[in-house]
Amino acid sequence: MKRLWISCIVLAALIIATLLSSFALQNLSQSVCDTLQQAQTYAKEEDWDAAYAYSAAAEKEWVSHKSLYAVTRHTELNGVYEGFAQVNACLKAREASEYTAANASLIARLELLAQSDLLNLQNVL
Repeated sequence: MKRLWISCIVLAALIIATLLSSFALQNLSQSVCDTLQQAQTYAKEEDWDAAYAYSAAAEKEWVSHKSLYAVTRHTELNGVYEGFAQVNACLKAREASEYTAANASLIARLELLAQSDLLNLQNVL
């Protein structure tokens, strides 16, 4: 009987850790997406310095959470880093149309990454 209770406690701890991880990724992703959308607004106004500053702030916030590598697939995280590299290259070149496409792609990757970590029927099956 003692083993059953220990197993239940371990299982509950794992479920709680999974939910907390998912919640943290969701909040981080939303925050970074909001910052990238602000950068997009400045890019539309052709204020490239402000757009670059917001994009750099979003990347800095993302990079500061290295613990994501412990709980998320590396290929998906590497795709986000590639997206930031594309966005930064477009900003440096001041290519409005390419920046818009790269930024939209990066935001979509972040949103999909957060959705793939949610505890729902689609992700369980």
